[in-house]
Amino acid sequence: MATTQTSTGKKSASRTTPATGTKKTLTKKATASSTRKPAGKKITQPASPKKKPAKATPSRQQTNAKRVEKAVAKILVSPEQRYQMIAAEAYLLAESRGFVSGHALDDWIAAEAKIDAMINA
Repeated sequence: MATTQTSTGKKSASRTTPATGTKKTLTKKATASSTRKPAGKKITQPASPKKKPAKATPSRQQTNAKRVEKAVAKILVSPEQRYQMIAAEAYLLAESRGFVSGHALDDWIAAEAKIDAMINA
């Protein structure tokens, strides 16, 4: 391989490939970075730990009480009891409206949604 340097600061090398017998010319620009010594280790400042804001967590007793309420509601409410609870809630909704006729189905649907949310919560 023959190496020559041009007036523009580029080094070129020509090489003959054995398979084809042709010459390939490779050029590389001579820069200061190619002759530079390797840099030492960089010194960085350690990252300051980020503090997370404290969460307001419920006490263990409150958490267990919610679990018990959910479990009791799912276990103890039979379909007949659910029906009675919905009927009572629908009555209260109709009473708050002044027993205006034509809203019985709306009262029943609203009561059913409220009781189901309470049971499944």
